[in-house]
Amino acid sequence: MCHIEGKKLGSARFNSELSDEERRSIENTIILCNNCQTIIDNNVETYTVSVLQQMKKDHESKEGDLFEISEHQLRKIMKNEQKIIQENIFSWKRTTDNSR
Repeated sequence: MCHIEGKKLGSARFNSELSDEERRSIENTIILCNNCQTIIDNNVETYTVSVLQQMKKDHESKEGDLFEISEHQLRKIMKNEQKIIQENIFSWKRTTDNSR
């Protein structure tokens, strides 16, 4: 479970104007796996509050498979994952080169 608008100060998409009750509400949550939550929280420029709210609305309005995502959403997620993988490879190479 992921908060659309961050639960506490310093978290992704934190909104100081929300009450604690609003932050904890089901309306402010979206169900994601850990990997997707990490990708979304590390890319707040792409995954804004309005984007996440629309994703949740689209998902909840579907009559079919509850876990179905659009091809567009899948491409976006895969693109972001590739970026993270490349950053991790670069970081790993830099670390191993410095340890020699």
